[in-house]
Amino acid sequence: MASTAVGDAVCSLPPSRPTAGRGVRAPVPDAAKIAEALIPEVLRLVGPGVRRVTRELVVPVTSERADVAAIGDATWLFEIKSGRDSLRRLHRQADAFARVADRCVLVAASRHLPDAGAALPPWWGMIAVSDGPAVTLRWRRAAAPNRGTDRRTLLLMLRRDEAEAALTSLDGRCRAGHRRMSLLAELDRRLDDEGIALCVRDALLHRPQQPGRSAADLLVEA
Repeated sequence: MASTAVGDAVCSLPPSRPTAGRGVRAPVPDAAKIAEALIPEVLRLVGPGVRRVTRELVVPVTSERADVAAIGDATWLFEIKSGRDSLRRLHRQADAFARVADRCVLVAASRHLPDAGAALPPWWGMIAVSDGPAVTLRWRRAAAPNRGTDRRTLLLMLRRDEAEAALTSLDGRCRAGHRRMSLLAELDRRLDDEGIALCVRDALLHRPQQPGRSAADLLVEA
């Protein structure tokens, strides 16, 4: 997987048009603008092959949402904190993301980084969003592997049809009519940790696009 040099500039969007009048503060980029600038770096991090980038991936049990998720040979979750946001939920989000993500990155306004760095585990990466209307991203800390994923939370990311397909691929047996939790329990018995992680990533990669989503997933094969 491609490594990231701390301090490398990632991407920049042009600033908004200046507002007439003196004393008017430049607009602060919101999370949507930051996410747009982040996508090229997300694709670079996940590496070649089939990759999926999706917005607002929900973590089971806690229902916390990652602003951006990238699935490839590993699962990356990105939390965005613009200058308009607070860090009030960050500790809860970090605990939830650690259950399912291989690597996590906080993408935050520069003013948030001192407090965020103290609140996050050391394996989280951190990208600073510069002050001002232009969205400029710069690495402050590279993301390290997460050694604490939870296999049962990962399994809860599977839908019933995905769990059935995974079991059928193991032994060819049809399990029509079996309940979802029964299928997940069988996968839990039959697969090791790496097998579960692979199963979930494959399901997320091939899951159909949800109708009515405001932001379409990006599916790339390279």
